Amino acid sequence: MSLISRAGKWIKRESGAIAPAFAIMLPAMLAMLDFSLESSNLMTEKAQVLHATDEASLAVAAMGLSSMTEEQLEASQALVAKYLEYFIPQMKSMPQVSIKAANNNSSIDGVKYISYEISAKVDLPLMLGISGTIESGELSVDTGIRKVKKYTSIPADYVFVVDFSTSQAGNPLKILKSVVKEVSEFALEKNENTKIAIVPFSMGVPVKLADKNERGGEKVACSVMFVPNAEYDINYAFWADKRIHDVSSKDDNTRLYWMDEQRRKYYYDYVRTASPGMDWKEVAAKWCVKNAQKGAKVGRAEYSCKTPGEPYTDLFSAESQEIIAREYDRAKQAAKYHYSPYYTIVNEKSIDYEATLERMFSDDAVINFPMPWTGNGDRNYRTFEGMCRNGGWYNHVSNNDLSRSTARSWLIELTDDINKINEFQDMLQEGWTQTSSGLLRAVPVMAKGTNKRKVFVILSDGDDYPRSEVTNTLLEKYKVCDRIKEGLIERTETNTSRVDIYYISTNTATARVKYWADNCVGATNAKTSTTKDDLIRVIKGIITDETAHFSS
Repeated sequence: MSLISRAGKWIKRESGAIAPAFAIMLPAMLAMLDFSLESSNLMTEKAQVLHATDEASLAVAAMGLSSMTEEQLEASQALVAKYLEYFIPQMKSMPQVSIKAANNNSSIDGVKYISYEISAKVDLPLMLGISGTIESGELSVDTGIRKVKKYTSIPADYVFVVDFSTSQAGNPLKILKSVVKEVSEFALEKNENTKIAIVPFSMGVPVKLADKNERGGEKVACSVMFVPNAEYDINYAFWADKRIHDVSSKDDNTRLYWMDEQRRKYYYDYVRTASPGMDWKEVAAKWCVKNAQKGAKVGRAEYSCKTPGEPYTDLFSAESQEIIAREYDRAKQAAKYHYSPYYTIVNEKSIDYEATLERMFSDDAVINFPMPWTGNGDRNYRTFEGMCRNGGWYNHVSNNDLSRSTARSWLIELTDDINKINEFQDMLQEGWTQTSSGLLRAVPVMAKGTNKRKVFVILSDGDDYPRSEVTNTLLEKYKVCDRIKEGLIERTETNTSRVDIYYISTNTATARVKYWADNCVGATNAKTSTTKDDLIRVIKGIITDETAHFSS
């Protein structure tokens, strides 16, 4: 029974003066009630429509399109319609959506942005229709123009931490090079104050040294960022090119003899044979001294050789003798565990986790040690032979010719010089994988940047190999990613207000992506992209990942 019918019956039962008066007033009262309810409903549903349109506007702006093709416009309008359908399921028909995007604009301070004007018109059913005052039975809600401003050129510091292990050979490396080139150019075009660094890692990160080797070719060092525990606290730069791994004798002279003899062989086997070839007498005259006595008993080879300007090549200086006396046994232990079972100097036994995390924001804790251009796997010349294989020290050029030696890959510090960044196109990969060595080494690189936004982009094709203990411990137990973010923001000299870390797998396997999502970057910053176009889209999205704002 309708409300009007019930009111009529009540009037019939009543008598007296009030009944006629009430009968006269009732239609007006019902109309007012109807109006009140419909007005309330209008306000509620209009608020819902406005909220839905605002959410949709931010989603459209997030795409960062300054101009839209007809297809893109239709897709954006469909996106707004989907938001409205989700929030307002009672809509009577598809909403009318209008979108306008302006070309890039610049604010007073030179920061670029895109402005959007988005509006929608939605038809909704009336909750009541008792008064007949609105014949259509619909409410038409117009949002008016919602203005959104999307900043697209906030300057930032980007560090690409790139897996340069053997598994990246072939097409994966070609894709990585193409992607880094395109997104770097894109980022620098967006803002001239943006800086980009590249950290190619395997077990450690190769770095080019400023000086040349004995025959004029490039010199490369292996760079790691870690603080060793006391029993592994040695001068890695000194021990990196000494023979210690198979010298069982504890006699000081025997140890000295083998180090001296192997240094002599380096000059004979590699310095002498570089192009153009040199006679041994020339080499000896330039770099060596012939000893009156030789052999294990006196601790001298036939020739003792050293390179001017490189004090650690002189085994018999006071400094070298002090290092040998103090550190030989510890160095031998570090070399042993590096070789097996860990294959890296940064391992569960060697690393002081807390000290490393405290000191990772400057170069003070960075260890660089030389990787001589000698044969693959030969620990007589290269104590830590598993480190930084992607540096190319193991026969990058024919016969390890020192005159033509060039690094396969190397660290590029933060720069806005596209020519410097494009050196990445000449790099080659090799070696095993320790992702934490790349991430830790990237931190002091990033700490030199002064842009407010800082972004780490880790590009890897899978798990650490052959061991992942250090990476997993840093991520799970020590929350290294949180420590990186907090440390950069706390240090006023970095001028940091926002730090983002992304993990992008270039492999279809998803387990490691989830692991990094759970233990470092969060679900939204862990991604899988296996093709060039998809990688470019994802990283460009990161570069333009600035929240849109409503504007008047």
